[in-house]
Amino acid sequence: MKIDFTNKRVTLMGLGLFGGGVGAARFLIQRGASVTVTDLRSDQVLAESLKALKGLPITFRLGEHREADFREADVVVVSPAVPKNSPFLKMAREAGTTVVARDNLIFQWCPAPIMGVTGSNGKTTTVSLIGAMFRRVHPETVVGGNIGGSVLDRIEKIHADTPVILELSSFQLEDLQEIGMNPHVAVVTNLSPNHLDRHGTFEEYVRAKKGIIRYQKPDDVAILNYDDPAVRLWAGECPGKVVFFSLREPLREGVFVQNGRIVVRLNFTPLAPQRPQRTQRKIQKQKRTLNSYESSAFSACSAVRSLQEDAEEICGTEELILPGRHNVENALAATAAAWIGGVGKTEIAGVLRSFEGVAHRLEFVREIQGVRYYNDSIATTPESVIAALDSFEGGIVLIAGGSDKGISFDHLADEIVRKAKAVVLIGTTASKISALVEVRRAHPPVMRCNSLEEAVRHAKTLAQSGDVVLLSPACASYDMFRNFEDRGNRFKALVERL
Repeated sequence: MKIDFTNKRVTLMGLGLFGGGVGAARFLIQRGASVTVTDLRSDQVLAESLKALKGLPITFRLGEHREADFREADVVVVSPAVPKNSPFLKMAREAGTTVVARDNLIFQWCPAPIMGVTGSNGKTTTVSLIGAMFRRVHPETVVGGNIGGSVLDRIEKIHADTPVILELSSFQLEDLQEIGMNPHVAVVTNLSPNHLDRHGTFEEYVRAKKGIIRYQKPDDVAILNYDDPAVRLWAGECPGKVVFFSLREPLREGVFVQNGRIVVRLNFTPLAPQRPQRTQRKIQKQKRTLNSYESSAFSACSAVRSLQEDAEEICGTEELILPGRHNVENALAATAAAWIGGVGKTEIAGVLRSFEGVAHRLEFVREIQGVRYYNDSIATTPESVIAALDSFEGGIVLIAGGSDKGISFDHLADEIVRKAKAVVLIGTTASKISALVEVRRAHPPVMRCNSLEEAVRHAKTLAQSGDVVLLSPACASYDMFRNFEDRGNRFKALVERL
């Protein structure tokens, strides 16, 4: 149910650095609320976000939280990063204040069906691919969520037929279950332990992730990774249509790789790429053969489904610019989502052949004396680092480490020994990772550094022509940096100065 924010005293808890808090503040001001923004971080740390809100009638409470802002507010809007057991949220509820998860507002106010993407790894690349595919047909496509930026302050520009694609974290999906809403199309890339410092156990983490499909309706769609045993089992819990994608298995129905080609075999007949108005006219002509339909690109494609006997080849996997098998998986997931959403073969293939990736994800920085430097700062799990290590041939000098999310590095240590020429460690997890690597036989040289600058300098001395220096931390960044973007940008600046 939508809240009327007119003349309401609203406390926005958590401004943040990625734009979500900024967008929420603008959204609330636009709806006539009296807004107080409170964040434990200082104005120096939050300078960019504060600059974006300059001139707006907002009261800022930075470096602290005050009880009165929670007890006396009509509504508290909460960032997904705020722990559920925050004493300030308890105060607000005890005072009878309405507490709302910030990103739940997107689902409550967005007039268009939402396509959501989650997973432990690969979701940012997958969302970016899907967005690029849709923009070839619908330039007004909106991409947001956990990927950065805000959808809330763009709500007024979204119409019923605007494609909206969101990256959704476990935190956001945990919140979403409170209002019983779901994306109309849900994409799940994979599952592995993550954010155990927040969720406590892997089982609780998975329960949060299942928020993406828990309240779907029979005409909604779940796109699942067939190759991930845990994700594959979700099919039995999905209320709507299930579509699988697979890198390993030619599927009777789904999106998969066969003989080195990306193949689509689905019982969704894709609409030809066209403007939404033309799409609606086409549906009107088919109305007698359809039981029901909704005014949207996603649901329209569901409505005109029919069994497609012949597989469609999209392109060869060797045509993808993105390195690594994991990026082929991302391409399969994106292809399934775009195909279901009515994007044509030509447009999908065009993006797959040209997409160079996203910032901070296996991002090529420069080559110095035959050594290539890559920024993979967004890799905050061991599994994403393992995928990065598998993306390169030859010697790899790995820079890893950061703040501790409570996850195991045992398997990563095995892969470091198998793939890395040397490892340079930083952050609070440096001792934990080094201990695991050094107990293994024939381990590569391990070096611990006090700063990223020192790590880059030592990595340069360890690398030779033909090698790769790879920043792929396997950890969050908050012990040394504002966020992964800050870490990645610092790495790139250091490499440029070499």
